[in-house]
Amino acid sequence: MLGARVRGRAVLRFCLALLAATLAAIAPARAFEPAGLWLTELQAEIMISPCFQGYCGIVAKPVKPGLFDINNPDPRLRGRPIEGMPMIWLTEASSSQVWEAQLYNPIDGKMYAGEVRMRDARTIYLRGCVFFVFCKAETWVKLDGRQP
Repeated sequence: MLGARVRGRAVLRFCLALLAATLAAIAPARAFEPAGLWLTELQAEIMISPCFQGYCGIVAKPVKPGLFDINNPDPRLRGRPIEGMPMIWLTEASSSQVWEAQLYNPIDGKMYAGEVRMRDARTIYLRGCVFFVFCKAETWVKLDGRQP
């Protein structure tokens, strides 16, 4: 009788552990948290913070100090320093891993509509297109968890 109770408890513990493991495996992935400091492929640093309709990113550290936005199509904005300049806007996540994005590229002065996808907790993939034809993509890495 005592042996049956011990076996019954062991089976119950095994079933509870199996249930917990199953629930953990099917739980939704942690949502992409874009806020923080990101390193671009060209080694610029972009600080993404919450803003009015989602998240906004500014150039925290340009590739080289003293660079200016010389290719901006708006003459009033042409010549502004790249450091501190807004360049990414994220809105309405279409899933827990994807955000719609507007991306400004100061190298060519063009605005790209696209998306930002979380590859893992520290890596994002950005893709932007002009007229759905001319596209550019890049991978950014999160820098040591620094937050705005």
